[in-house]
Amino acid sequence: MGIEYATYRGTYRAGVIGHTGRGNYGHGLDAAFVGLPDVQLVAVADPDDEGREEAVGRTGAERSYADYREMLAQENLDLVAIGPRWLDQHEAITIATAEAGVKAIYAEKPIAPSLEAADRMLAACDKNGVKISYAHQNRAYPAQALVREHLASGKLGRLRVIRAFGKQDRRGGGMDLLVLGTHMLDLMRHFAGDAHWCHAHVTRNGRDATAEDVETAAEEGGLIAGDDVIAQYGFDSGVLGSYECGRAGDGGGSPYFRMEVCGTDGVLAFWSSPDSPIYAFP
Repeated sequence: MGIEYATYRGTYRAGVIGHTGRGNYGHGLDAAFVGLPDVQLVAVADPDDEGREEAVGRTGAERSYADYREMLAQENLDLVAIGPRWLDQHEAITIATAEAGVKAIYAEKPIAPSLEAADRMLAACDKNGVKISYAHQNRAYPAQALVREHLASGKLGRLRVIRAFGKQDRRGGGMDLLVLGTHMLDLMRHFAGDAHWCHAHVTRNGRDATAEDVETAAEEGGLIAGDDVIAQYGFDSGVLGSYECGRAGDGGGSPYFRMEVCGTDGVLAFWSSPDSPIYAFP
């Protein structure tokens, strides 16, 4: 039997967890609940005094705490935004939040520095009936929504291939896949469902990567390798996905960060931006 999530009517009590100097509040997750109807942002937690004060100013939170555990114990929260980018904190914060009786969590990506940590986090949420969502806001951008509509209506014919590219900047390779690829892989799932297999070619300085090339990612992101990754994913109905992230000669950047969705009747291309146009090809 699946977990039954309770419906809730009234005002949701929301809190925010950040850590200034160690991932801060991610990409603006402290503002995730600000201004939403039926949501009251009651508290912010941040061990850094100055950062905590600034977050209160940005969010209008009624109270603040140096320790997120104290906030969870005192505030009877319904919703919590977990903001720090640094992955070494995600497991402890997520499990403590799930066990505190909240209804839902909105968290910064990536999930965790290892698959084992991610499994423990999701298990804690399942055990306590907590819904958790990660900051893959690209799904809500206009271009991506239009692509999904074209797929559903059949205007692209049968979906065949999804190609995605990272920013190709100094993070090209394993770091790009970790911090940027998560957005594109989420969009692949959005368009094609879950992948059933994956294989990849990882290189460093033009040669095959080896165990000696494995290193710890920045921001305590776990183990990564390579400065160039080409990965392929297999989805239902023969749909093939690919993700490429190297290091461009011009330094890379947002112009490289794009996706092409290919059907039997055409191709739609767009960039990872809320104001991206869509380019259609026959």
